[in-house]
Amino acid sequence: MRAFSILLLVAALTQFTSPVAAKPSSPLAKRDTQIDARHDGAPRHYGERWFYTRSGGTQNQTVLYVADSLEAAPRALLDPRTLSKGGTIALKQWTVSDDGKYVAYGLSSSGSDWEEWHVLDVDTAKPTDDVLKWVKFSTTSWRRDGTGFFYSRYDERGKDAADKFQKLYFHRLGESQDDDLLIYENKDQPNWTLAAEVSDDGRWLIVRVARGDGPNNLVLYRDLAKPYRQKGEKKKTSKATAPGPNVRNMQGKKIKTESVVTPIETLIGDWDAAWEFLGSTKNTLYFLTDADAPRHRIVAIDVDNPGKANWKEIVPQAKDMLQSARIVNRSLVAAYTQDAHSVVRTFDLKGKALGDIALPGVGTVSDFSGRPRDQAVFYTFSPSAAPSAVYRYDLSLQSGGLWRAPEPASSSAR
Repeated sequence: MRAFSILLLVAALTQFTSPVAAKPSSPLAKRDTQIDARHDGAPRHYGERWFYTRSGGTQNQTVLYVADSLEAAPRALLDPRTLSKGGTIALKQWTVSDDGKYVAYGLSSSGSDWEEWHVLDVDTAKPTDDVLKWVKFSTTSWRRDGTGFFYSRYDERGKDAADKFQKLYFHRLGESQDDDLLIYENKDQPNWTLAAEVSDDGRWLIVRVARGDGPNNLVLYRDLAKPYRQKGEKKKTSKATAPGPNVRNMQGKKIKTESVVTPIETLIGDWDAAWEFLGSTKNTLYFLTDADAPRHRIVAIDVDNPGKANWKEIVPQAKDMLQSARIVNRSLVAAYTQDAHSVVRTFDLKGKALGDIALPGVGTVSDFSGRPRDQAVFYTFSPSAAPSAVYRYDLSLQSGGLWRAPEPASSSAR
């Protein structure tokens, strides 16, 4: 949910976009040199591998790297600079299969919002035959078994046609886009956009429905433990309703209807608030929301009893603005803004406070990474007068430190 993260994103980027000029010997000039340094993003752990991006320095494009451990030397996995002579192709998004064997990634050309998606075999660093077109304003999320991923797209049409009636699909690895399974569409809502996310346990497909640029959204879901199609109901005709001359032969027989696609269910069906899915435990879904809480709170919703009266408030609204949250190591990691700088607090899944994460100074945190199964959370810390760096915090040991500092431009050629 972009509404909760936009302030953190702006704060993290503002220090690098200042138009102020400085003399070479001034502190600002020194800072400008640091800004030209190479920066790594917070790493993400899939299977036995770690994935992260690298930008800055001599790189005019973001490059995706992979390493066998946090200490191992990484190798460039996807470098968009090699895909076009003029550097017109950019890596817009990427997502990794749960076993770390495949990366789905979206490329855009010449600054276009349209993306063409491909799949990379991590072992060989070569693309598969999977190609997805007509993708725009889409998230992508893998099934936990690695068979494929969910994404949103528009129907094929002329380039000047309006972006209307986005649909949610499932792409099975190795198959043609023409064979993708239609998961959800709403033929009455041409301006809805659909963002899908699979829960960490693989059980739930959560769909955020947005319209326009407003922050509020609906929430839909599907139980992925159920098959894509359900068997049709078997109906028994009666003497009163069985029509036609063969009514005697029809009596007492069972008629099997055609199978139907398992429906998407509605969890949040009104536009009163913004909702960001955080994770799940069995039938309980956790959300960051501004529903009845302008400074945001975290609530839990039971899919079997989703009515508002049954919501459980896990982390109530505080005097500080709750900007973002994540479930890592079965704990809630929540970033607040306090007096124009970040404070990070932790809670268990029942809302008990577990303490604050000690930050390296006064600044802004962003780009949290980590999943419920992970022991540590990574985050980017941006001081007010220095370039950002990536830190690691072990939630079990309650200790952490610097993982990756920016490198000066002179040593960031690779």
